Amino acid sequence: MTEERKQINKLIIIIAILIVSIILLIGTTLAIFSERAEDIVRANVGKIGVALVEDYPDAPNEFGTETYEKYVRGLPIADKDAFVRFKCVPVVEFYDEEPIEGQNEENWVWKTAPIDESKILITYSGDDFVEQDGYWYYKKILKPQEETSNLKVEWQILEMPMELKEYKLRTNLRVILEYSQVTNNAWKTIFNIDSLPEGVGVE
Repeated sequence: MTEERKQINKLIIIIAILIVSIILLIGTTLAIFSERAEDIVRANVGKIGVALVEDYPDAPNEFGTETYEKYVRGLPIADKDAFVRFKCVPVVEFYDEEPIEGQNEENWVWKTAPIDESKILITYSGDDFVEQDGYWYYKKILKPQEETSNLKVEWQILEMPMELKEYKLRTNLRVILEYSQVTNNAWKTIFNIDSLPEGVGVE
């Protein structure tokens, strides 16, 4: 084998060693970055959850002329910060007979009364809440281990349809609580809004 051929073979071996070393180095570097990325992901993973709590000074039952009231608040049940909002839907029911299928007897049940919401007066009070499009937003970011303050809700039926005056009635408000994570603007999708009400999320 000539000296020139030996030099070429040696050069090929050196180049091969360099290529293998570079491949190993890249693989190790990617593995390190991958592990760090996984650590970051794990650090950001958490759960979000808020439970609805309702308190009645006097539990509403049969309909009367008085104004009913209750207090609602959000209670975190997970470990991530959250935006919270409430919506209240009035419910009026009347007690009526309903035929039992296949029998000659009647069953007494509560049925939803056809009362327009404009005939029901609802008022809200709570310094830590702001209204937008029928929703009441908690102004503060709800932290784990904390609760929202109370949102006081009062309601009264202003006008009862004549056809319902002979029935036994009861009224209540169905409260809908919605919550969203604070980061990544997730509230835009969850709340279906483009912007939060002014003052929400400002510490």
